[in-house]
Amino acid sequence: MGCSKLGISYAVVTKVKELTEAKQYGEALDLLEGEDIFQSFNPQFLRCCGEVYMENDRFYESREALVRAHIMAPEGNRIIYDLVQLYLRMGYFHRARKYYEIYEHNATAEDTGAKFLLYMIKKAQRVEAGELLGILEAACEEQYSDEWGFELALLYASLGKKDKMKEECIHLMASFRNSPYCALADSLKKGEYDISNSNFRFPIMEAEEDVETYASILALEEKQLEKDELKVHPPDPVILQMEDDDETEETSHSIKEKVLGFKLPFGKKRSKNVDAVETEQESEQLQEQKAVEDGKEQETVPEEALIAGEKQDESVSLSEQVQVKEIHTDVLQEENTEDVSAYIESVMKSVADIEASVAEDLNQPIKFYQPKLFDVEESLSPKERLEQLMKLIEEDRQSSPVKKQSEETEEELDLDEFLTNLVGANSITQAMVKNYRNEKESDEKPSDGED
Repeated sequence: MGCSKLGISYAVVTKVKELTEAKQYGEALDLLEGEDIFQSFNPQFLRCCGEVYMENDRFYESREALVRAHIMAPEGNRIIYDLVQLYLRMGYFHRARKYYEIYEHNATAEDTGAKFLLYMIKKAQRVEAGELLGILEAACEEQYSDEWGFELALLYASLGKKDKMKEECIHLMASFRNSPYCALADSLKKGEYDISNSNFRFPIMEAEEDVETYASILALEEKQLEKDELKVHPPDPVILQMEDDDETEETSHSIKEKVLGFKLPFGKKRSKNVDAVETEQESEQLQEQKAVEDGKEQETVPEEALIAGEKQDESVSLSEQVQVKEIHTDVLQEENTEDVSAYIESVMKSVADIEASVAEDLNQPIKFYQPKLFDVEESLSPKERLEQLMKLIEEDRQSSPVKKQSEETEEELDLDEFLTNLVGANSITQAMVKNYRNEKESDEKPSDGED
């Protein structure tokens, strides 16, 4: 509870709870005198204090303690139970019914406190004793206590049911031997108790609330009651948009177009029906697939041209490939408001024009070639074709007349440059030329050793 450091000791808190459970409200009140109970932040302790003040007819302190406890624990039905009972004793019936609704909202199926509260509210409204008897009997069957057992015996006595009254008194004294109600029940059974002193007595008429006296408490209570009211009676949902059930086909079509319309990041908003959207998605997939295939075909052209020495065709094919991508991007970025079929037709026509242009370039005669290339078998791999080409060139060189050493050096340098220009200056060409030179030098070393 954490109260000792805040001005109220644990011993006082524990003792007050024990005395309240034993219904020794006078002794509990003596302990609370001079104590600042609101230094405690325990709602159940404040509830006990409110019950002690209520049983000693100190309604102001009781109301303040119970209201603050309810603010701390809005779902605590035991606190709300005491608030209903307090307001019934004060004659504030309207406020008691308001808390009764909150109690019913929070109550579970096993909670029988609502029936006892209903009995007290009905009794404050001065309903007939027969109706009160039915409510109280049903409540006592579910949860019996000495307090309510004595109230049931008084109700039997007021209705003239002496046998029922005596049976109830005997049952009470047998069930709660140490209860303070046992002496009252024995006195009632003997006919010595004045039944006008009912256990639950309320004002005849509803009292006018003292706003000035309870101003500070009302300010706190009303704020909490507003929150409770929202939980018990939540506001109706607000309708933000209404649609006519008798809408025409044109209205329905326009609504569908409005829902299906979407905005591209590079164009204006377009609206189309479901079939058109699906057709466009399929066409875009076919278009992307066609572009990938065209790209693959164009990638093979530079590779073959590289082996054959067609470096100019390589640059042409690469430029055409870039042109395909640029045209495809331009088509996607245009604001397309035409029909989907016309859009696909225009794209396919552009692709056909590009293919025709590439084919026309490929059919042109080779501008740069060497006669030795025609002696190389085309079925060989690129590496084998290059080796065979180098051997043919070397044989042709050896068959020519012997020149001076300076001319041979220049010829070897020219040969390296020739091979580089012929097959391309790349790592594979350089490696094969180097390999060829190493093999040639190794073949020449043994002859030098023999000399």
